[in-house]
Amino acid sequence: CVSLLTMMLSRNTGLINNIIVALGGSRINFLVEPDYFVVIYVMLNLWRSVGWGTIIYTAAIANIDPNLYDAAAIDGAGRFRQMIHITLPHLKPQIIIMLILAIPGIINADFEEVLLLQQDQNLIVSDTVATYIYNRGIGSAYPQYDYATAIGLFYSVITLGLVLGANKLVDKTSKVGLF
Repeated sequence: CVSLLTMMLSRNTGLINNIIVALGGSRINFLVEPDYFVVIYVMLNLWRSVGWGTIIYTAAIANIDPNLYDAAAIDGAGRFRQMIHITLPHLKPQIIIMLILAIPGIINADFEEVLLLQQDQNLIVSDTVATYIYNRGIGSAYPQYDYATAIGLFYSVITLGLVLGANKLVDKTSKVGLF
């Protein structure tokens, strides 16, 4: 994903810059500008996760009994009311499980993508805890293995605690959890 995005956003040959120039604008170096990093990162994550999410939620919607929609239509419910009162309550377990499973990704900030998009110019907005640990541990000329290991262990314990806490909270409130 990152290599394709890099090619699309390239200053000289990228599709986006070619469109901007064709519309009369000037070329922008998206990959080194700190102002664009967050937008690029969010769009990359949306692009990457839409396919998997579509498969999960389409399968869950396919398991909903069609008679519920027919009964709701007979009672006068439109499409929006059917979505609110039938579809969303049936998707609640999948939504909750997907959110619990997304916590490590949110905390870790998708290390690989951030590292691949990181440049010296956008480091002020692109540096995350995971990339900091990497750079301290093996990414620098003078690695500090002990320091990076300690931060990584602490970081992992916090992430595990958040996942277990979220699972426990969900299990208490809605009886839907991972375990």
